[in-house]
Order: sequence, then structure tokens, then C-alpha cells
Amino acid sequence: RRGDTGWLLYFLAKLAYFFPVAASTHRPMSVVTLNVHFDGPADAATLSWVGNDGAEVKYCEVRRGGEVRQETFAGHEWVLRSKGGGDELARFVAAAEPALQEHRVPADAAADAADAAGDA
Repeated sequence: RRGDTGWLLYFLAKLAYFFPVAASTHRPMSVVTLNVHFDGPADAATLSWVGNDGAEVKYCEVRRGGEVRQETFAGHEWVLRSKGGGDELARFVAAAEPALQEHRVPADAAADAADAAGDA
């Protein structure tokens, strides 16, 4: 009854898709939650995931004084820009631990980002 194992192979393939394995560690990748608090300077900002090619994929918008929770994998890079793809306000990479990672973007974030870019 070889035909009965087809569903198992299909299930394992789907399982591997949803739970990728990091090549260097051979362990499942860590899923973490970013909690981004946005205190300004813009009225709103856009949170985007940064792909391996550097392209930004918009995920959500957060208003001044608000916060957003985003699940991601350890090692993934995220950027927060003023609404409409403007100034970079913050950039962070998800760590493997802790499971909940707090990021606060202050009112003077644009000035801090500009200073950091000037120092590089």
C-alpha cells in the first residue's frame, strides 16, 4: 500500500516550509516578537521588513504614541520610516532571544538617524 504514504510526504514537505531550518545550526529558526513603540517625530511611520537584497517590504503603519507587534525570525532586519517611505527613524535586527523584544523610537529619532549616517 505505497499510495498511503503520499499524504505523509506531502505533510512533511509542508511542515518543512513552515518551519525552516537554519543551515548553519540545523535547528529550527527562532520566532520572536518585536514590540515597536513609536513616540514621533512624524505623525505616523511605516514598519518594513528588509530582504536579503536590501528591498523593503512594507508591513504596517504605526501612529505617534502607538505601538505595533510583529512576529519575525531571528536575524531578520526591520526599518521604521516616516510615513510615505521618508526619513529612516530606526533600524533593528531581531535577535534570537528574548522572545519579546522592545524597541522605542523617540521623538528625536530622525536627528539620531541622521547623526549616525554622518558618523559612518
